[in-house]
Amino acid sequence: MDAFTTAPFNVTDWLDYTDNYWHYMMYTDNDNILPDQGWKIHITATINEAQRLLYDVSNYLIQHRISFKFAVNKNELIQKNSKYADRAASGKFVTIYPHNEKEFVELLKPLERITSIYHAGPYILNDKQWHNSNVFFRYGGFSEMMMNYKGNFVAAIKDNRGNLVPDKRVPYYYVPPFGERKISCVNA
Repeated sequence: MDAFTTAPFNVTDWLDYTDNYWHYMMYTDNDNILPDQGWKIHITATINEAQRLLYDVSNYLIQHRISFKFAVNKNELIQKNSKYADRAASGKFVTIYPHNEKEFVELLKPLERITSIYHAGPYILNDKQWHNSNVFFRYGGFSEMMMNYKGNFVAAIKDNRGNLVPDKRVPYYYVPPFGERKISCVNA
């Protein structure tokens, strides 16, 4: 099945589990609980380089205690990159969950450096690309929040007043209106 594997980690510090699509690596420090939403970082990779790139990226994330998930195996990554793939997951190999905006900004340059030795992976349509690298990002939900929107249950995030609004997963980069003030931290 060609399952992907990470760099070594201390099993007592990480919640490590899989579903049919993703392998989750969640750091278990109670002092650093993830928020419900924020800036997510996505890493893209070619099939042939995915395992090596994951090892390098996961080594950095594990050392810095940053939670992340990645495509569970090569077949799932191929499916995510196929022309019939769900656009919300298309091209995404690794998803990284920074604890806050400061950590998000601090992760961009090291991840760009780590991934710079690899070929360009697929372009992620609904993310902003960081400096023409394999690093992309978007504002969205970390935890699963759903809402009824026009008769359908859709992924949601909270606006500045705590109201649920759709977490738009459109085929282009989109920042919710209340996230626009936050975008200035990543325009460098």
